[in-house]
Amino acid sequence: MTAEAEPIFTKLFSGTDEADFLGLTDFDILLDGTICGLLCENTNTIPYEGPTFDPDTFDWDTYYENYTTQYRLVWYNENGCVTQKMGLSMLLELDQTARQTMAFTSVRCDALDHIYLTATIDDQEYLLALDENENLCTIQGSSSKMLALQSGYQWLRCGEVGMLLWEKNTSDTMQLYHMVMTDDALWKTQITYADLMTDQVMLAESAVQDCWYGIWDTVGIYRVAEKRAEPELLYSWKDLKLDSDDVADVLLLDCKALLTSYGRARGR
Repeated sequence: MTAEAEPIFTKLFSGTDEADFLGLTDFDILLDGTICGLLCENTNTIPYEGPTFDPDTFDWDTYYENYTTQYRLVWYNENGCVTQKMGLSMLLELDQTARQTMAFTSVRCDALDHIYLTATIDDQEYLLALDENENLCTIQGSSSKMLALQSGYQWLRCGEVGMLLWEKNTSDTMQLYHMVMTDDALWKTQITYADLMTDQVMLAESAVQDCWYGIWDTVGIYRVAEKRAEPELLYSWKDLKLDSDDVADVLLLDCKALLTSYGRARGR
């Protein structure tokens, strides 16, 4: 398998207004082909290109005070138009104050279109999920509706329902968890993983049902077919003529792997 350096891209929605996607920081595709994503509504607040912009006199305090309140979870219809917006403060029912930092940071949907989110609140990262009525799920075993995350974590969609969480615990060792939303509650189950997985590996998202998830390290890209299965090498960086240091992300497709790679001269 050789690496294709120039993939062909096509627009997901044709004839849409680009303004509807201005500030889209993350998104995922739902089963019906529409998308939900995170939108930052004040991406043009800092007029860098303005001829009179002066960073020394710009009101940075007000900017940062309002910046995080502008992140919205949004749904687009089949025409690429925003049909619904939801703020984090609306979900949490908090009396937000100027000192509080609150922002969505990422969004993913599982095989049943359940929506999982990460958010930063007062410098702490959290994982949360929405039930079928778009309310926050409770965390199984506690009264909290948000799962606090350690600073070192990766999370992604797997070949089954739910999400995977690769997290560094308080003793600085990595643990693999399967996060599943059932009966309006978010469950966290620890999964045994192969010895090959160290704190240096990265998880790879899977878009095929016969592959639970993938991993990649300095050697290449591996496929894990099912829970507790041993990883099998799919591609080596040597064969692909790529350096793992230039790879930012991996997505496993049917008979292919889609990479985000940054070269020294340009991104591709």
